[in-house]
Amino acid sequence: MQADFLQTASTGQSANGTLYLSRPGKIRVQYEEPDPAFLMANGTMLVYVDQTLNQESYVPVSATPVAFLLDDTIKLSGDVTVTDMVKENNVIRVNLVQTKERDAGSLSLVFSDVPLELRQWTVTDPQGVQTRITLNNTSYGRQLDPGLFRHQQTLPQAPRN
Repeated sequence: MQADFLQTASTGQSANGTLYLSRPGKIRVQYEEPDPAFLMANGTMLVYVDQTLNQESYVPVSATPVAFLLDDTIKLSGDVTVTDMVKENNVIRVNLVQTKERDAGSLSLVFSDVPLELRQWTVTDPQGVQTRITLNNTSYGRQLDPGLFRHQQTLPQAPRN
């Protein structure tokens, strides 16, 4: 899948860019200027690279809400628990939490009904900050460049004396 996205946070911040998803296990969220950065997973680790500050952060994919989207088969049971599901006006909204860590935040998915397509999701962190991703110009079944899901870790440089 490839889509343009608009990201808005309850803190008032916003950003946009392109999302690439190749299941199982691969995602790249490429942010556009003025704050070039990307978030990428190609296996067990999720990396966030701030290209302006030249900083990288790593987190296990399993410790993030994105793990749900990267599974080969998406299941609404087991590792996740559905806390609410509403269907109205050709929209389906599904709210999820991690089964073993219900206080670790939540994920709300919004699908169009016909055809059934992911349109938006909102991540709520443990502090209640919400980040909403809205997808536009979505295309499915495209061959994505494997290079989108490769990243060479930058080694820290020793301080100069």
